[in-house]
Amino acid sequence: MSRRLKGLLLTLCVVALGLFVWQDDSSTTSPSPAVAGDARHVATKHAVASAAAVDLFAPPGQAPLPGGGAASAPVAAARIDPPPPVTIAGVWAPQDGAAGRNGDGAVLFLDSFGTVQAACERCHVPGALHPGAVLAGGYRLDHVYPSSIELTRLSDGKHKVVEQKP
Repeated sequence: MSRRLKGLLLTLCVVALGLFVWQDDSSTTSPSPAVAGDARHVATKHAVASAAAVDLFAPPGQAPLPGGGAASAPVAAARIDPPPPVTIAGVWAPQDGAAGRNGDGAVLFLDSFGTVQAACERCHVPGALHPGAVLAGGYRLDHVYPSSIELTRLSDGKHKVVEQKP
């Protein structure tokens, strides 16, 4: 085959393929541009109407329902009070006679985020926490009792008591 004949054949194949794709593409579109324009207009109008039904900036519990109905009653936002970030991991209470002689009371071992520290009202344990110490999570240690501690949340002054779990 000559070079010109190959070029002509290639051109005819490309044109035929283009016509085939163009015919296939036009058969899957809508029947007429006027009907397609009306359908797009109706769909856009419906989308705008449904978007207008939802108020993104309404207070919690007062937003209208997407179906057009109103919320039955305002829902009060319940504030969950988180527990203190400390638990009592263990207690060591000295013998009765020893506690009276040197003033040591019970020593509680507090677990706070995986770190265990001793806490006591008045003791001589090195590194022990005493009343007035600030714990992780923004709590102040107020009192150490034989099986519980009293804490104050520094952000709002609320008192919490953490007891030893059996």
